[in-house]
Amino acid sequence: MTNGIPGARARARRVAPELMITLGILAFSLFALLSTARRALFFPDNFALNLATSLGDPRVASFVADRVTDAILKEEPDLTAFRPLILATAEDAVASPPFQALVRGAARAAHASLFSEGGRTVIVSIPDVGVLVRSALLKANPSLAAKVPERARGALASIGQRRSDQFIIRPWQAARRSLWLAGALLLSGLLLTLSGVLLAFDRRVALVRFGLDLLVAGFVFMLLVPGGRAVVGLIPQTTLAREAAAFTESGLEALVYKGPAGPPWPTLREMIDTRERVLVTIESGRPGFPWIRPAFEVMQETLYKFNTPSELSCAPKRGGTSGSLFLMNNWVDTTPAPKPSNAKIVNGYEALLTRAKECRAARGRWPNLVAVDFYRTGDLFRAVRKLNDEAAPAGN
Repeated sequence: MTNGIPGARARARRVAPELMITLGILAFSLFALLSTARRALFFPDNFALNLATSLGDPRVASFVADRVTDAILKEEPDLTAFRPLILATAEDAVASPPFQALVRGAARAAHASLFSEGGRTVIVSIPDVGVLVRSALLKANPSLAAKVPERARGALASIGQRRSDQFIIRPWQAARRSLWLAGALLLSGLLLTLSGVLLAFDRRVALVRFGLDLLVAGFVFMLLVPGGRAVVGLIPQTTLAREAAAFTESGLEALVYKGPAGPPWPTLREMIDTRERVLVTIESGRPGFPWIRPAFEVMQETLYKFNTPSELSCAPKRGGTSGSLFLMNNWVDTTPAPKPSNAKIVNGYEALLTRAKECRAARGRWPNLVAVDFYRTGDLFRAVRKLNDEAAPAGN
């Protein structure tokens, strides 16, 4: 037993310097992470700049535009019918320098609130978003722009309103006062690595070990940024995720068609019998869910902007002429709001049948889908039943 003690001490003297060098590198790494976090998060100007710069990411811009649109519609619910147009305008406005300036100011205010004494809730709220969206709409649609409320404020994010949020805020607030910790980590790293080199039997070997550990730490740091971007890239767009969640929460997802997106499509009766009678498509953006299909990869359509009933045409628009489903757009555009008087004309039984037959002749197939304004006006359902009877013998 006595003879084993010197051997154990020798091993300890060899291992201890290596362990000290490794711990020193770890302390340096933690110091670098903390210093980077302090600059990015705890300095208000850097925090505001990073938040404004993030608007260049399409996913962030889409999320912010969605929040801005919700804020406008909350103030003026009568504009709900124009949500797509307001959302598209908001997406353009979000990328503008004036909006980014508003975001920087809001971020500084939220930062000050979070790190103030007793701060328990932080809300990044953008004032005057109504003014910006109204200005962006003026050229495209002055009448709609006049209805956008100027007093709308967009709450882009909030934290602290739930009990679980405090598990994030309290460590964040503690880290704000962690300058001493950064200094302690730096000093510990210096002392540990220096002691490890000085106590080593072979200092050249110890220096090589120090260099290798430093290289590994640097490589890990290099992987952090692309790794973080890869993780973010897996996250679906926020608006679409919310819509998908609404399908799930309402129970509608259980009725969604999840079969192949292409011919031969099931008939409506087959979809009803299998309890998958809802086909979900998206006109723009990245689907992100297998049952949300890109509309114009599976569908072709007619033109959709007609100023009078006489202008209705069967000429192709989105989807070209290759889609296996055929959408017939059948309304008169009277932006900013459709008129029931026009729907009474184009939704009539004879008008719908005549146009569907014209599109059958022009495009070589019957319409599978008919899109109208004011579906209760006119005789849409009787016309569609007749079209089903007409199309059935041809197998279309």
